[in-house]
This record gives sequence, C-alpha cells and structure tokens, in this order.
Amino acid sequence: MRATATLSGDKGGGALSEPFVRLRAYMVPPVVRHAFIFHLLRALPVGQPVEIWNDHDPVPIRYQLDAEQPGQFHYEPGESREGWWVATVTRVRAADDAGIRDRRP
Repeated sequence: MRATATLSGDKGGGALSEPFVRLRAYMVPPVVRHAFIFHLLRALPVGQPVEIWNDHDPVPIRYQLDAEQPGQFHYEPGESREGWWVATVTRVRAADDAGIRDRRP
C-alpha cells in the first residue's frame, strides 16, 4: 500500500503558482483512511488547501470537520473528475484562534 500526498499547482509554466496538496485517499486502506486524512488536515497551516481524491463522495469528511473542528476549515463540495470524487479542504483558522477548540475526544 502506498498513499500519496503531493504538491501540485503547475499552471503549465513550470512554477507552482498556487501550491496545494493532492491526497489520493483511495490509496489509503479504508480502515485507516479518515484517521490519515485528519492527521494531514490538522498539520495544515492556515490558508493551505488540500485536494482529496477518493473513490466515493468525501462528504463524510465535511460532516466530521464541522462536528469536531468547527470554523477551522472551508470545504469545497466534491465533484467528479477523471472517474474520481474530488473535494478541496482549506484550513481557514488555527485551532486556538478565537477560542476554538477541537471537539475530538
């Protein structure tokens, strides 16, 4: 098993104009997929987007973010691309900004 999270953003000129992380979540075993994704998301700096590519609509990630880490991430709904579901999640606020705390147990 080999999961990938790569820097992308090449607009054809060879330079990364808007770097982002592309996570091919479908390569992560389902039993650890959400834990892997949330570990990555918690490590993101404010303003950093990540594209999550999956074999199904990753909307459960949004629900879990809203419940456990409200106000910390912006979720751009999934769309189908090249046979995969793709959603973009961007950290918009650090966990300790404005008194926000993780609601994880």
